[in-house]
Amino acid sequence: MSSPVGHLVHTDGRVGVEGGSLVFPEIDPSIPAHIESHALIDMVSTWDHSSTDVDGFALAR
Repeated sequence: MSSPVGHLVHTDGRVGVEGGSLVFPEIDPSIPAHIESHALIDMVSTWDHSSTDVDGFALAR
């Protein structure tokens, strides 16, 4: 994955990024959660909205 920031893994398993400060900016609670979030983004990014007959507002509720 190409990213403008470095990814870090804390000793307790949390995933974060290099922020240039001493604070650990957490982005996901675990490596599996991080992988799943990227898989979901990949799935949604290729979703063809024009082929569905579902009301988007009703689906969002």
